[in-house]
Amino acid sequence: MRAKHNQAVLWNALALGSIDTVGTDHCPFDTEQKLLGKDSFVNIPNGIPGIEDRVNLLYTHGVKGRRLDLDRFVDAASTRAARLFGLFPRKGTIAVGSDADLVVYDTNYRGVVSAKSQHVNTTTMVSKEWRLRAALRS
Repeated sequence: MRAKHNQAVLWNALALGSIDTVGTDHCPFDTEQKLLGKDSFVNIPNGIPGIEDRVNLLYTHGVKGRRLDLDRFVDAASTRAARLFGLFPRKGTIAVGSDADLVVYDTNYRGVVSAKSQHVNTTTMVSKEWRLRAALRS
């Protein structure tokens, strides 16, 4: 979502570990709520929807896009975040005594992220369509 000229630098910093993890200011305001700021910028609710597919997009553009290897993807999406929030080693690792959250990842999945595909109450997205090349499976 950053300016095109900054994207390669950011991906490189994430791959090298200079950027620890990827997050979002997830706030799924609908169009009516965002219009609260139509007369004054200071009244616009902050944040955008998108946390639901953050990891899928990270895998799609990072691993499938050959910007991150699988180990760095797991580190950025789980391990490093657990360390930063003081949850490691209870979270963020697969080890005896840890409370691991394991997922099944479908690396052959093809889909599109849109406001309609979200489970949260939103009518808008930053992009009309984001193509996915992988997704978590339940």
